Amino acid sequence: MEHGIQVRPDGYCLLSEVLKSKVFQNYPNIELSTIQKIVKDSPKQRFALLEEDGKVYIRANQGHTIATVQSEQLLQPITDHKDYPVCVHGTYVKAWGIIQRTGLSRMARNNIHFSAEHFGSKDMISGMRSNCQVLIHINLEQALKDGYKFYISSNKVILSAGNEQGYLPPQYFAKVQFLEGGQVVRELGKEKAGKVEAKEDKEEKASSSSSSSPSSSSSSASPSSSSSSSSASPASSSSPTETKQDPTAATATEGKNPSFNVTVQQCPFDYLAILDFEATCDDKRRISPQEIIEFPIVLLNTRTLQIEREFHHYIKPTAHPRLSAFCTELTGITQDTVDQGITFTECYKLVSTFLSQPPLVKVKSDKTPVSFAFVTCGDWDLKTALPAQLKHLGLQSLPCFGKWINIKKVFASYVRSQQTAPGSGSGRPDSEDGRRERFGMAGMLSQLKLPLVGRHHSGIDDSRNICAIAVELLKRGCRFFINNAPNSR
Repeated sequence: MEHGIQVRPDGYCLLSEVLKSKVFQNYPNIELSTIQKIVKDSPKQRFALLEEDGKVYIRANQGHTIATVQSEQLLQPITDHKDYPVCVHGTYVKAWGIIQRTGLSRMARNNIHFSAEHFGSKDMISGMRSNCQVLIHINLEQALKDGYKFYISSNKVILSAGNEQGYLPPQYFAKVQFLEGGQVVRELGKEKAGKVEAKEDKEEKASSSSSSSPSSSSSSASPSSSSSSSSASPASSSSPTETKQDPTAATATEGKNPSFNVTVQQCPFDYLAILDFEATCDDKRRISPQEIIEFPIVLLNTRTLQIEREFHHYIKPTAHPRLSAFCTELTGITQDTVDQGITFTECYKLVSTFLSQPPLVKVKSDKTPVSFAFVTCGDWDLKTALPAQLKHLGLQSLPCFGKWINIKKVFASYVRSQQTAPGSGSGRPDSEDGRRERFGMAGMLSQLKLPLVGRHHSGIDDSRNICAIAVELLKRGCRFFINNAPNSR
């Protein structure tokens, strides 16, 4: 649709229109026989051709992100779990901590993807990557009984949109297997796989009177119910770096302490949307325009101090499509990662959708709407990077990006308050370099005695680490108010 191609509800579009798009501008004389061979020989059987009324149509068999594509017209519904004894989702250790608490997310896609064959089976055409580290087996029988819809694609991939928020909760995990070198080295049964979620459900019920989070409003896990939501996107699962520790684990239990309460006076926002972009860069020359290549958002519930959802996508740059060696070394983002990413225009539409879905559009018990504010580590992300990207592409900024909370300023206020406390001493004034080091993300983590989890300068890892800083500062009574805007100094 981005290229002006009309896509039917069954996913088919005119092959002639596809071949006229700029994607194929370097292949002006490509023949139908070539396309037919590519479709036929595709190892994962991702595509299908259709001849109708003398015209040739092509579609992807699964993996759609376009809302107009209807699963009912594209896929075959699954009505009996016995037809598919295997339903397994492959992911990575890095994503497991969040998935265990909140379930599988369809993210930007229309559906969550599962394989109908065991990992490594010669019959497995598609459905998971060959280098995945975690296998999540689904209790298809129970999920179908509870009203979840599952489909099978023509290339034997099982798909489900999950509940209304796009999640399949952990209670439908039959077992979880951890792989090393393609071999199972550890396995969690159903009870342990859903243990964290069950514990949080119990705590959320106990604190429902003081919490406005979607998960506390309902304990049902049916497709129509609202669920606590974090996500493990396909993009984040294929991150070039890995961490075996869930960055929110240290704050999750502490944040659920019923004796701790973040007041409206301390933070008037129900949610903090923490983001930290990564962009094209080079140590040898100035790149213009500098393009965003990683767009993460971590959504923190300020009343429960829990991460409820995440948004994460890698973006393929267009002005300077080749990443410098310096950029890859700094961020860990490889050329292959951005080549498989989405365009910024598509990502920005998905961001808009993410910000207009629960829990951010929920009306609270007092009839007031849920409020949120963006949090950044510095002003570059929303004062420089995003406006420049939007200007380059001729896109309009969403109003919500007009103001934000610079967590460095919150931390600086906290440090000043500690220095002026009785018996604290005046301390030495910082040099510019010292201040930059002290008030950078790593410096704040160190002073708050928090670990730096994951890879520094990975957008999603940095966002989670900034989230940990926000949680700790909220616990210490720091106030979170808007403290910057595009035209402020």
